[in-house]
Amino acid sequence: MSTIDTQKSYYNVFVARQPIFNRKMKIWGYELFYRQEEGSDSATYIDEFKATMEVMSSLALSPDDKFTAAKVIINFSKQAIIEDLPLSQHPKTTIVQFADPEKISPEFIDKVRKLKDRGYTISIDDYAARYENTELYDLTDIMTLNISEISRADIAQRIQLFPGLKGSYLAKKVETAEQFESVETLGFAYYQGYFFKRPKTEVTRKISSNEMLRFNLMEMLNNDNIDLVELSKTIEKDVSLSARLLNLLNSAAYGLSAKISSVQQAVIYLGWDQLKHWLRMILFTDMKQPGKSAELTSLSLQRAKILEMLSACSETKKSDERLFLVGLFSLLDAMLEMPMDSVVERLSALDETIRETLRGGETCFEPWLTLIEAMEESDWGKVGAMAASLDLEAADIMRCYREALEWSNTVLNSM
Repeated sequence: MSTIDTQKSYYNVFVARQPIFNRKMKIWGYELFYRQEEGSDSATYIDEFKATMEVMSSLALSPDDKFTAAKVIINFSKQAIIEDLPLSQHPKTTIVQFADPEKISPEFIDKVRKLKDRGYTISIDDYAARYENTELYDLTDIMTLNISEISRADIAQRIQLFPGLKGSYLAKKVETAEQFESVETLGFAYYQGYFFKRPKTEVTRKISSNEMLRFNLMEMLNNDNIDLVELSKTIEKDVSLSARLLNLLNSAAYGLSAKISSVQQAVIYLGWDQLKHWLRMILFTDMKQPGKSAELTSLSLQRAKILEMLSACSETKKSDERLFLVGLFSLLDAMLEMPMDSVVERLSALDETIRETLRGGETCFEPWLTLIEAMEESDWGKVGAMAASLDLEAADIMRCYREALEWSNTVLNSM
């Protein structure tokens, strides 16, 4: 059996993770979605599968403590389970998931039981509530239901059919806040999908005084003719803002050789462009509404960084700060629970191309944002098409994706 270079395999695989929330809207874990790039080097099935498992493990979990506690759902075929491939993953963080089988063999049941005994969490995807699978259901920790394909009545029936089961239920493909509210009372313990990044359609609310202050400061940062001395004094008056700025600049996220002890020193040492960059992120993280998932902030930072890095891989070979801002502000409507048009209206000093992109207009930045959204949704066909149109290589996309994940985690832990 040939040996495959796992690093090379990694760069030929499109990978994305989708968050899973508990009832309190806290991150419980992630599911990984992946696809081998067409035309990439291939080895035998077993070697390639093992290499892909290594790729997914390294991508799913960040080096910091906050994210290593997360569970990771990895889908396995029946044959992969029979061949013991899940054993390559750590039982503490790995959820072994497989489709609810129409036919099961004693050998398969035995393999699942051994995984359970070793401490793995067992999940059945597309739970069908089959009477002939009750022995398998008794070993299962999580039953997953695709709410976009099943009626609410059918969901309730499947959940109630085996009241003695000890497993929990996970609702997947929850894409809007309205869908979340519709199934919230059915007994689900977990929710998967991107409903958290879309604002409720009917929400209208007033901007708070604190939010208005943050918007005003953001507008100041978009003005290249700003008085830096005056800005330093304004920041220093806000104890929380100045403390967070200094903590961030002195953290591993920035990696400075000298310690920054004052805002004025930061202005002199860093220069306007760098200081503006970090101030924007601090102001941005302050805008999250109470009760909204922290994943919104994390996802926004990931988008910003990956777009900035990918722009340096494009034909120009030069990173574009405007793409960073497109990614950073692209979820502000969900964070603030208000229409994006209203958000953009309050950011009048932003570059007009950025503003139009955020509104959903067809601009030179729109394909870049579409690429990132397709990755998040695991729409690999669109990812391939957008990558080709932007002249980007799969290796560059996945390298930037991985580095953006690590960078955003480091930044959030420093704030």
